[in-house]
Amino acid sequence: MSHPAKFSAPILDLAFSVLRSEWEGWMGRPHLFDPFAGTGQALHEACTTGDDTFAYSGCEIEASFIEAPGIFHGDATDPAVYPPARGSTPWGWCILTSPPYGNGISDHAVANDASKRFTYRKAIATIEGVDRELADNNLGRHGFRGTQRGGKSVKRAAYWDLARRSVVHWKTAEMVILNVSDFISGGEVEPHVNDWRDVLYHYGWGNQVVHPVGTQRIGFGENHEARVAHEVVVVARRD
Repeated sequence: MSHPAKFSAPILDLAFSVLRSEWEGWMGRPHLFDPFAGTGQALHEACTTGDDTFAYSGCEIEASFIEAPGIFHGDATDPAVYPPARGSTPWGWCILTSPPYGNGISDHAVANDASKRFTYRKAIATIEGVDRELADNNLGRHGFRGTQRGGKSVKRAAYWDLARRSVVHWKTAEMVILNVSDFISGGEVEPHVNDWRDVLYHYGWGNQVVHPVGTQRIGFGENHEARVAHEVVVVARRD
């Protein structure tokens, strides 16, 4: 186990189709930046395979996850990790990311059991050989599945506080391509996609196009038969 939630091929295929249609010719393309990069390996391969390439970088708050070149240890809530406006190319930079969801993968329970629970904390314990808490600002430690919408959940509040403290630094990007998904919570669908879209709206990313993408979902664990059927790619531009 290296990372429990890597980019899937259909998501990246859609994202790069959008990017190639928006920026004709590689000399006119923006630098891609992933503030929740994980291993970075899927992004690296998508950006560097073949003749049609993109420049990219990203940060990941858990250094043990990082595998790909161009990904560095950093915190998405820190403004210093982001490219400057019109940064590494004259065409600026774009966010391309899939943030940790507030679902069961973000269960921060001690990773000392032999179950098939596929969580960020368990993945780090497997890599490092010892269980530890994830970084305070890691969205992956603030799963709120099972908490009530509109209630006084500390987990919900922490998750969305970190989400907002990250998105506020995206304002100089040329575009945001965000991969998110709803999930099942208490037998009901948690509208995670719309909640993320609301955060983008709040910070000026009001021009949004939503693309449902069918992907292979996790096939084991609690409620594995009650998965939301598809993920979503939100392509957002500023108003």
